[in-house]
Amino acid sequence: MSRVIKFRAWDEGAHAFMKLTSIGNGFQSHIAGTILEQFTGLLDKNGKEIYEGDVVSITSEDNTSKSVAVQFAAEYGGFVWDEDKLFGGEYLMSFSQWPYDYVVVGNIHENPDLLK
Repeated sequence: MSRVIKFRAWDEGAHAFMKLTSIGNGFQSHIAGTILEQFTGLLDKNGKEIYEGDVVSITSEDNTSKSVAVQFAAEYGGFVWDEDKLFGGEYLMSFSQWPYDYVVVGNIHENPDLLK
């Protein structure tokens, strides 16, 4: 099964996601106030697509929930969240390793307060 490659773009000047019709050669992730974020290939428990920069509520085995930001980590070759900010771990963890529910509750641009 192949993974769908999609992106979204945050316009820092307009404080809004902009419609992304194509990505030309040499497009960088940060160009003139635009932040490009990649689709992880994963859906949350409600079927919503999860992108870099999304804030996701993660449920632990004891049924507590906390919010983390999705990020890409080249050293892990995938999308991760910082477990240290969550349940006292000391490393980045892949979404594919997490056996419990996660739900997109916002994104780092429009909802930074969700990470506090």
